[in-house]
Amino acid sequence: MPSVDRRDTNWCLITGTTSSGKTTLCESLSGRGAMVTPEVTRLLFSSLMERGVTRERLEANDHEVRNLVLDHVLLLHERLAAASSATIFFDRGLIDQFAFFGISGIADSSRIVREATTVRYQHVFVLEPLQFVPDGIRTEDPERRRRLHDLILKYSEALGYDPILVPALAPDDRVEFVLRAMGQLRPTGSHQRVADAVDAMRRSVESLDPRSILRLGCPTSS
Repeated sequence: MPSVDRRDTNWCLITGTTSSGKTTLCESLSGRGAMVTPEVTRLLFSSLMERGVTRERLEANDHEVRNLVLDHVLLLHERLAAASSATIFFDRGLIDQFAFFGISGIADSSRIVREATTVRYQHVFVLEPLQFVPDGIRTEDPERRRRLHDLILKYSEALGYDPILVPALAPDDRVEFVLRAMGQLRPTGSHQRVADAVDAMRRSVESLDPRSILRLGCPTSS
């Protein structure tokens, strides 16, 4: 029986291991008029790296960075709480945080548990892996990619979801697959509310002081 605090939503999670085509799918959905939130990890890494924090130093302080990512995932959820009935696609979400915490060996996932047992996605789409494409943000590690895929499926099922596996199709075919699985052709809701929530999350990321990363032992590039 659902918890009395549980909030069922019309939100859809687009997830998968690195280089599975999530962002391409989300961009294609957005092009069809869907409301989409960006991947927090990519936004955070890009922002800090543009200000001189190296990828190597971010990886060296993975625990702290993962908690920063979680902070902003939770902020996005908080800002969109009043839009639970809107159809919104999330490029990664709570299930991904479980998987990344697992890979990073972070034992305390209590904050994820609280949110994940309260907020319920309508659908969880797990994309099958594609050929790895370097982009300056992610790094290739076949074993890590496989493990991340497996953990995403594991935590999806542990949280009571029946994840929908999206095969390795052309981008437009993946869009059609997702929309057919949802049983509708056009997502609905308030685009402005989503844009405002994403802007608030983006401003929070951009306000992070790289010197706080330095205090964690993350020197910037010279």
